[in-house]
Amino acid sequence: MGPSLEDFSHLPPEQRRKKLQQRIDELNRELQKEIDQKEALNKMKDVYEKSPQMGDPSSLQPKIAETMSNIEKLRMEIHKNEAWLSEVEGKVSQRSERRHSAEANHLVAQGRESPEGSYTEDANQEGRIQPQPHVHSEFDEFDDDDDPLPAIGHCKALYPFDG
Repeated sequence: MGPSLEDFSHLPPEQRRKKLQQRIDELNRELQKEIDQKEALNKMKDVYEKSPQMGDPSSLQPKIAETMSNIEKLRMEIHKNEAWLSEVEGKVSQRSERRHSAEANHLVAQGRESPEGSYTEDANQEGRIQPQPHVHSEFDEFDDDDDPLPAIGHCKALYPFDG
């Protein structure tokens, strides 16, 4: 597996997080199997030491060493995948916090229209400000920009509208 495929960086953040979590779960299952095998080999070695007619304890040493090596490799692999997962969760969390912060600060000025329908410049009438709820779209998870785009201008809404 190449580095970009190994860490699933070619996938959108949420899919990447799920794949990494699945991989960590799979590695933990493999690790548990290796630990169980090591314990079984150690028990067998103890039996051989207590009853030499059952077998030679030193004959198990290569298999025990191999199992220990496998355990260490799996632990390193799990650690690497957990680091990638925490990186992804950090980015997803930052985007989520930024999105919620933007929702709280996204205010639409209302009340600048007079009853007759004409526009007024009276800033005192801007008292009715309501936050607009964010509608989650299927494209939200593909928002990979870490920094918001710079403002290119400012405008004021005459009427409430959905952005």
